[in-house]
Amino acid sequence: MGLGELGVHGDEVEDVLRAADEALYAAKRGGRKQVQIAPARAA
Repeated sequence: MGLGELGVHGDEVEDVLRAADEALYAAKRGGRKQVQIAPARAA
């Protein structure tokens, strides 16, 4: 599972979904059966 949060990972839904999607693929690369939280966006 990939996790993104509005305001932390972007101000637009598309940005948050993109961050969550990237976190999902990171979880898959890491062996699956885990949750990855997207890194916070740069300020």
